[in-house]
Amino acid sequence: MKPRMYATPAAFKAALEQRLRDSSKSGVELARRRQLLVFDRLLARVTRVLGKAAMLKGGLVLEFRLERARTTRDVDLRLVCSPEEAASLRKIVGHQISLVTPGIRPAGAATGDQKRIMTPARAIAAGADYLVVGRPVMEASDPKAAADAIVAEIEQALA
Repeated sequence: MKPRMYATPAAFKAALEQRLRDSSKSGVELARRRQLLVFDRLLARVTRVLGKAAMLKGGLVLEFRLERARTTRDVDLRLVCSPEEAASLRKIVGHQISLVTPGIRPAGAATGDQKRIMTPARAIAAGADYLVVGRPVMEASDPKAAADAIVAEIEQALA
């Protein structure tokens, strides 16, 4: 198949939309085909660049780590990063991609084997959207009290 050249981005978009319409039987199917095309192209680019570092989970969320992130508005993307990386990644991706940060420890908690840790308040201030808190709750003598203290710290950070 010979690549086609288009005079403008608008001409390319119009040709693409027409091709999708021609292959669709209903308006709903057209919208779904458009989403699948965007997702397919994104996956092709991500896997070409990241290889096995990219992982598709549940068909809905693409989780991956990268130093320089770019964004698309049509796909729900989440980056897993250390809390220390959150601020710099947030500057790159804006709020189009969610940041998932493991290594969250309340102030005074043992660091264990993790080196890149941060308190919930500092991680939120750095731009984290999802905080992964495990051992500080699971290994606490009173897990409910530990979880309640972490939730209180998160609520205070969000206030």
